Amino acid sequence: MRKQVSRPVIFSADGAYAFPTLVSMTSLFLNSPHLDFDTYWITSDRPTGANNPAVTAAIDKLSDTFARRITIVPIDDSCFDSFSGPPQLPYLGTVTYNWLLIPSVLQCDSFVLLDSDIIVQDDLEYLFSLNLTDNIVAGVSNGTEVREKENERLGLPAENAYLNTGVMVVDARRWRQENILEILKAWYKDHSDLMRLADQDMMNVVLQKRKVVLDRKWNTQLHTLSDDDIEKFDADAFKGIFHFTGPDKPWRPEARAGVKALFDKYARVTRPLIESNCLPIAQNDAGAQIDNTPDFAAAISPLTSSAKKHQRTSTRSGFTMLYRWKVQLLKRHSINLLWQHYRRLRGDLIGNYAHMADYIREYAKGCSFADIGCMWGVNGEFSFIAEESGAMPVKAVDVFGPTPEFEAKKRERNSSVEFILGDATHADTIAHVGEVDIVFCAGVLYHHPSPFDLLVALRRICRRKLILRTYAIPEINGLPNAAVYFPLLEPKDRRLWDLTGLGVSKMIGITDEFKPEVGYANFLWGLTPSCLVSLLSTAGFHVDLRANEAFAQTVICTPTEIPFAHVLPSETAARELGETISRAGVARPC
Repeated sequence: MRKQVSRPVIFSADGAYAFPTLVSMTSLFLNSPHLDFDTYWITSDRPTGANNPAVTAAIDKLSDTFARRITIVPIDDSCFDSFSGPPQLPYLGTVTYNWLLIPSVLQCDSFVLLDSDIIVQDDLEYLFSLNLTDNIVAGVSNGTEVREKENERLGLPAENAYLNTGVMVVDARRWRQENILEILKAWYKDHSDLMRLADQDMMNVVLQKRKVVLDRKWNTQLHTLSDDDIEKFDADAFKGIFHFTGPDKPWRPEARAGVKALFDKYARVTRPLIESNCLPIAQNDAGAQIDNTPDFAAAISPLTSSAKKHQRTSTRSGFTMLYRWKVQLLKRHSINLLWQHYRRLRGDLIGNYAHMADYIREYAKGCSFADIGCMWGVNGEFSFIAEESGAMPVKAVDVFGPTPEFEAKKRERNSSVEFILGDATHADTIAHVGEVDIVFCAGVLYHHPSPFDLLVALRRICRRKLILRTYAIPEINGLPNAAVYFPLLEPKDRRLWDLTGLGVSKMIGITDEFKPEVGYANFLWGLTPSCLVSLLSTAGFHVDLRANEAFAQTVICTPTEIPFAHVLPSETAARELGETISRAGVARPC
């Protein structure tokens, strides 16, 4: 369940910045998955605004994908018709003033304001909970050199913190009570000759003693970085909010690689979620100068037939990026717990390794029992639990051992558990075990080169119930029965599956390279839940119970008639089959 936040997030942009605004929202939602907040998009009610069916359709898709409340709020901004846009950033026009109307049009106590050219790569809990005391705004300095220049130009004290308005927390209630909008308009009327940065100048002068200065991580501005900073910029390691200040926007071809990569990682997620022809290109010459570049236009304009191949590639890339984010988020302990809570609310059964002993006690009494993969890390413990629960006989099978701990436990308990050294898929091991009522297999399937062959072997020895637990990977929406084969993945691809942060011990083949010499100790397969269920069904098991975890599955199954088998025919029958196939002419290479 998400933590409820009363402070909304508000974007202010016109139609020319529709796509970057959606990318900004994507980054916000992906990095604050545990927080529940309202999102608003303030835009002009003019034709150049973002309040049109195409943008609304894109917002609906974003809202559905991330289960978020997003509202477009068209406003009458004619009160700024006589105002001048910022001379240093002429392409912005008067839209830059529109956020000043937010306290008048939304009756919230406070809000977080985000520009449309930012990327959020941290959760915003700090900004949501920030106490402004008797101040009205909080933000980040526009940079030391800029501060000194702007303070001098505006007649402000040298020590004044000149804030950038790209990321702010605003006390809307005090703003309304103290009639700040009218004070800002009056200041503009008397000092328009001093203006260079429009609303930013006005706010910094009028509220010079009512500001809280935030750490620069909450608005890391491109123009404050040195060439060396940009060269060394790590898009994955960055934490905070990055603001692409100035005309060098990341969707332009000449954008610097490091910072462009930060925008692109979220743009790749956003593009597949919106209609290919839904977003307008800037209508005014100044806006088009920035936004109507080939790269930007390709992202938001109608696709020609020659661009469709690129669209399919982009869609696949975004699909992959969404799934990678899903996995990375589930690897966070707090998000994992929230996921479990959400699934319980849906009525799903949540699994836990600690429940294995309970399942054994429930099913083993009075039954014969086989523990397949009995040694690694447990030293036959589940076999002994089965015996203590009344199972007889109990057979413990593994490809190594018995360990000293197993033998010591057996002596201490005067146990009759039989250890069998063997591979459960080999005929001689299957024959040695024979048929038993209850088969228990935990932590083995994903280590075996052929999971299906192992399940078929378990079916051959199982009479009544199979209790199976295995490592698994999250379901891939839209791609049922998927699986990942871990050996020989590149290190960067293996890192996605590393669960040491959730307390899992060393995962050979994932935390380090695949090691052929250690055989089954390698992690070989990541099966999705749908793939696991299909394999079980094909091998001859019906799933009676399935307990879900983000990275594991526990199933209890009943043997069924084996639906899949290939019996090698006799030599005579094989020749007859060959003649039948040839006469029918049905054999074609594929």
